This record gives sequence, C-alpha cells and structure tokens, in this order.
Amino acid sequence: MNEPETKPFSHEGPTRHELPWGTDAVLEIEADAAVLTVGPLTEGETPYMLVHGGVEAAVREVGKVTKVEFGAREPSGFFSFFLRAAPHVQLFLPNNLRARFKLDAGAIRIAGLQGCHLDVSTNAGAVKLRGVEGRLNLRTRAGAIFGEQLAGAIQAHTGAGTVKLDILSLTPGEHLISSQLGALEVRLAPNLDVRVEASTTLGSVRNRYPPHPNAAATLRLMTELGSVRVRGAGGGEQDDARDDHDPWRHDAERWQRQAERWHRRADRHAHRWARAWERAAPWGGAPADSHVRPPEPGTAGIPDEELRRVLQLVQDGKVSAEDAQKLLRAMQR
Repeated sequence: MNEPETKPFSHEGPTRHELPWGTDAVLEIEADAAVLTVGPLTEGETPYMLVHGGVEAAVREVGKVTKVEFGAREPSGFFSFFLRAAPHVQLFLPNNLRARFKLDAGAIRIAGLQGCHLDVSTNAGAVKLRGVEGRLNLRTRAGAIFGEQLAGAIQAHTGAGTVKLDILSLTPGEHLISSQLGALEVRLAPNLDVRVEASTTLGSVRNRYPPHPNAAATLRLMTELGSVRVRGAGGGEQDDARDDHDPWRHDAERWQRQAERWHRRADRHAHRWARAWERAAPWGGAPADSHVRPPEPGTAGIPDEELRRVLQLVQDGKVSAEDAQKLLRAMQR
C-alpha cells in the first residue's frame, strides 16, 4: 500500500493530482461535502484531478483501487455541507471507467464517458449525467437525479426527490427507477425493445410509450408518493409541442434550481429549529417560555385531501415525519 499523496490548498489556483491508473483500476472517492465534475480524458494524458477550495486531497493506491479522500483546512461549521461551502473537484478520466463516488452532501456531474461502470450516491444533493453509457447505479437519499442521453444498464433510486432521465438505449434485462417521495419522468428514444411497467401508490401514471410485451429489456418505474410519466422522444404532436415550449435541458435546469432553493430553505428551517431548541426546557421541565414553540411546516395551499393522504402515510409507517415535512414544503411551491 502506497503512502497517501497530499497537497495543500493554494490561493494561486487549483491543485493538480495525478491518479494512479493500472489495468482494471477502480477509483473510489468519498467526501463529506463536495461538488464533483467528471469528464473525459484528453487522448495521450493520464488520469488526474483539479481541486478548487480550502481542502487537502489524499490519493493512495490499495491494490487495484485508487482511493481519494478530502479533508477541510478549517473545522466545518454546522450545516457547512451546503453547496456554497463545498470544494469543487474536477476529474478527467478515461472511458471504460470503474468508479464509486460517495458524498454525504453536494452534487455530482458526469459527462461524456462510455463503457463505464459507475456507482454514484449522495445523502443530500443532486446527481446529473449527460452522454454516459455503461452500467449505472445512481442513488440519492434526498435530492434529484437527472440524466440526458443515457445508455446501458440503469438503476436509479431517490428517497425524496425527482428522477428525470432521457434514455437512448437499454441492455437486455431489468432496469429499475424508483422514488419513495417524488415524481419520475422518463423519455425513451423511439423503437426501443423495452417493456415499460409503471406504478405509484399515491399519484398518477401516464405511459405514452408503445407497448412491447415480449421485449428483451424491462423498465420498471415505481414511486410511493408522486406521479410517473413515460413518453417517447418525438412520440406525438402534443409531446412535440410541449418540447418546443419547454426543452428538456431547460426543464432539467429548472429542477436543479428548485433543488438548490430547497437546500437554502432547509438551512433556514434548521437554524429556526436550533434557536427554538435552545429556548426549550430540559427533558421533564417546564418550558422556559410557554409562548415559544418550534416552527411547524405550514399547510397553506395544500388541498385537504392530499394533506390527509400524507398524514395517513405517516400513520401507516410508510414515510417518516421528517420526509413528510419535506413533502409538504415541496407541495407548497
């Protein structure tokens, strides 16, 4: 095992780190908070990364695995994991990449890679892919997943968030796209040999893609609470008109802005709860100020029927109270 290579942050610009790369190499990157941007490597170069921000990077090789870890130069404050405080890391990697990217919070953007095997996950943050082909396993605990011009074997899941994918082709076998709380939207290239199975516990399902009951590939879309929409690219006059009015790229950017607004609102709510908690009495004691109550998520603008359904899901144990609060805030926008 090689000793980690570390380079300190420099105010003069990003630091460059060469990445050890052998046959059948696997890249592992794990960080508390970061924005990762992954792009194709220029022909003739070896894999490397550029690190922007007040962090130190450690690169070490363990067998065939290249591990990258980041450490902050200064102690992180409460909720410092939001995007405004996260370092930015650019990675330039070859096709046929095998990699695992794991963030506690932040964003991961991957573009232009072919024949890759990717395992991408965040606890809080968005994942966005464009022009990527291979075996793709995408997960977020709270955050959106966007994909444009994807191909290969696809698994995508979010606990609370939206999944929007534009798929050019699918390998034979089963592909799963799911969300516990959030809408699913998939646009498929014309004439794909795929059978679509879509379902939701609470919400609407609209499948406009032609049926292929004996297809080699099966695409399953499932959500507990949210709508499911499947359509073909250029599959009908109504869809074409909708595309002209709201292009897929602009739609994805709009959802990204909404996700960022959600993070800012979550930050504000967290501080409000923290202040209320400081004023509260110890366990079993009388309130320090009987007029002070922690802020509660409002329900203005939410239909009574939808509100009852959310409360019923909480009562049945299908969603947690925390996830229900996130959903109610999203329904108010």
